[in-house]
Amino acid sequence: MIATWSDSDYLSSDEENDGEVANIAFMAMEEEEEEEVNFSFDELQNAYENFFCEYENICLKDKTLKKNIISLSKENESLKNDNINYKNEIEILNVFLKLSNDFKEENKNLKLEIDALKKTFSKFSNSSDKLDNLL
Repeated sequence: MIATWSDSDYLSSDEENDGEVANIAFMAMEEEEEEEVNFSFDELQNAYENFFCEYENICLKDKTLKKNIISLSKENESLKNDNINYKNEIEILNVFLKLSNDFKEENKNLKLEIDALKKTFSKFSNSSDKLDNLL
């Protein structure tokens, strides 16, 4: 059966946009007379057995796929847990890295302070020696 409508009727008028109902025409083509097909009992039995074998094979594949799904689901959960653990480790390492950088900066500042104190002590020592010489 073929159903058609005219595209020009559907798109042509603005009146349809104003709420009018589009007219749709259906045409049916008569099919030629169907030929009757007769199958023997043996042919039907063979077809049934073939379909049943296919059904059993599909059931086995389904059972295997379900096992695979369960296995993959467990693996997925395990990988998610591993991922969470690795993210936690990364966060910890980032904290250590920040602390390490802070310690490096503090070490640099302390070295500068030590150098400044050495200069001050050196000046004091030189001044003390000069004072001793004067006395």
